[in-house]
Amino acid sequence: MKTWKKGKEEGLLECIAGKTGCNFLSDLHQVDHEKMRDAFHELDIEAYSLEEWKDAARYLTGETCDLSKEEVLNYILNHK
Repeated sequence: MKTWKKGKEEGLLECIAGKTGCNFLSDLHQVDHEKMRDAFHELDIEAYSLEEWKDAARYLTGETCDLSKEEVLNYILNHK
């Protein structure tokens, strides 16, 4: 399994990829809903900026959303 590191910190998508056992970000599109939910619930929502949450939503759902961090998380988890 690949270890995702971006210098001292890692981005939201990289963190989720690592928690779900994905070797590539593109593999996130194949992760089952329960595994994705568990990975997101392990995160500190405040550790990532609102822009990172919006970027993650756009990458994972293909849609743009203008919501708060908590709303973006729920949007991602309820999209599948």
